Amino acid sequence: MKLSLKDKFIAVLPLLHRFRDRFKPTIISVHIFQTFIWPFFVGLFFFTFTILVFYLKNLITRIIEKGMDISYLLELIAYSSTWTFGFTIPMSTLLAIIIAMGGLNGDSEIIAMRAGGITYPRIFRPFFIFGVFITIFLLWFNQEVIPQSHHEMRVIGRKIWAHDPIAILEEGQFTLLDKTENSMRTIYLEKIVKDKSGEDEIIHIQIRELEKIEGEMKTTRFISAKKGKKMRKVYTGADSKSPQQSVRALRLYQGYAFTYNEKNKSFQRIDFSNGSMDIHIADKLTDDLQLDKEMTSFTFRELNSAIDNLQGKENPADETEKNHLHKLRMEFHKRLALPFAALSFLIIGFPVSIVNRRSGKGMGLGISVMIIFLYFIFFLSSDAVAAKAGLHPMLATWLGNFVMVGMGAYLYIKRASEGAFTLMFSHIGKKIFRLFKRTSGQS
Repeated sequence: MKLSLKDKFIAVLPLLHRFRDRFKPTIISVHIFQTFIWPFFVGLFFFTFTILVFYLKNLITRIIEKGMDISYLLELIAYSSTWTFGFTIPMSTLLAIIIAMGGLNGDSEIIAMRAGGITYPRIFRPFFIFGVFITIFLLWFNQEVIPQSHHEMRVIGRKIWAHDPIAILEEGQFTLLDKTENSMRTIYLEKIVKDKSGEDEIIHIQIRELEKIEGEMKTTRFISAKKGKKMRKVYTGADSKSPQQSVRALRLYQGYAFTYNEKNKSFQRIDFSNGSMDIHIADKLTDDLQLDKEMTSFTFRELNSAIDNLQGKENPADETEKNHLHKLRMEFHKRLALPFAALSFLIIGFPVSIVNRRSGKGMGLGISVMIIFLYFIFFLSSDAVAAKAGLHPMLATWLGNFVMVGMGAYLYIKRASEGAFTLMFSHIGKKIFRLFKRTSGQS
């Protein structure tokens, strides 16, 4: 007898009910999650806003002062926010669990749960499930969304640079002017002031031009000047039919330039202490501006393909290719390690919040900042650690996660263990001992 669709649905309905009852969140899980989710979003806004203000404050001010297209500002904020989420989401999970557990401790709810037979692992379960989903989301987000945001930020930066070269320059820092596979230019300035006419004037400038020579980037030109101004140079064509060409430039005053001649292995010195020198800037202010992709702009597939291409070469790679392969591997493992920071922060944040009972929100924020600072010391120094200590890129980039999880496990077992973990490790130890004894007897 053939069952109809309705009969089939009625037949599986009890299974669906059992599935719903099995995975339906309990009242306690919902309550714990509610105490966690609001601090998470508050922390996400706080950390994202703080990083954006620190990173974009000068650039936003200059965009507004120069009267540039407001779309540049909106796009820059949107793509920068997307880029920061890779860091601020894990930060927010740590702040949220410490504040949530502090609130539950402060209201004596943890004591009530413990008195009712609810264990710490059961309390931690909603946090852990949330951490798993966040980690899966960040794995996708870091591989597909953030690389595109990096690329779009570079495109917007070049558009702003073409509109106003001084707008993106930072006082007391080296700024990248342009970069290709075989060359790059950087500029350093001490400060930006207003002249008598109200125009921007750059004080104490250094420009360095580097080219790839024998596989290494070496300085081929160095320019130093006391001051400079932006300008637009207009070139007329060879005849009346040829169109005029307009090029943006920086005019430098009272300085000198050294140029390295690779053929003669010598330097040429140009003195313009009583004159000026113009530095041209590429004029590209179009919506379809194309830039070569940098490593941070690679998607996961592009990054993996670049690694496979270098590894699959038949001839041994030279030193430059080896360094490039190492950087690609570091970037690859960073993309995987950072999403798991959310879980690592939850694992260390839970026992820390248990140990610091009844801690206020200020204490929770302070503890969160200290743990985040410790983690990012490991994460941001992973390149140097891998290079100097000779560690594998995976170990160097995951070291911060290992330290966080190790510290969290230690604090939990040392301060908050209810015997469950002790019994588990004791049981595992007995099995290992019996297996070892049996193996020794057979031999």
